[in-house]
Amino acid sequence: DEFDQHLTGTLSYDVPAQLAQMLQACAGAEKTDWTALDLGCGTGLVGAALSPLVAHMVGVDLSARMLAHAQARQVYQRLIQADLVQMMQAETANSFDLAVAADVFIYIGQLDETVKEVKRLLRPNGLLAFSIENLDADGHQTANVDFRLNATGRYSQSRAYLDKLAQHNGFQVREARQTTLRVENGQPVNGTLMIWQA
Repeated sequence: DEFDQHLTGTLSYDVPAQLAQMLQACAGAEKTDWTALDLGCGTGLVGAALSPLVAHMVGVDLSARMLAHAQARQVYQRLIQADLVQMMQAETANSFDLAVAADVFIYIGQLDETVKEVKRLLRPNGLLAFSIENLDADGHQTANVDFRLNATGRYSQSRAYLDKLAQHNGFQVREARQTTLRVENGQPVNGTLMIWQA
């Protein structure tokens, strides 16, 4: 129940707003008619940030209580309680213009299956916007490590791994912006916000 306040207040979390700004710049329009898929939608912070940009929004999350909070925002046309990949596998190909995963890949680690399904669901030129925790310290590549489970219980991914995934699945990397994802124990958690185009 205190999830949003903890994230936005205590942890200074504003990734949804940052991704929305980046997407708006990509679209070059105040309002679009996008159909969007919010992966790991949680309490709907991404939905709230994106609602001015999209015409139709679908959210998926494992937690029923999170989904109840997302429903209360009244920005989603459909909310589904399911595993991300299983949910996507049940959706029709080429049915979304946009997929967003804000602080979701940090709980998955290996992204091959997730990225493959997102590519299948996106229409031509569709966008995938997401955040990761940086595996590469200070932007330096970590040799031969795709992802790592950290002491925090969250995963970080390497830029080389992401570039490989993008290339393998036919995505063009439109933008990669270094940012502070949140502040934990007084320390910034460094990450990257990315927009890929199908």
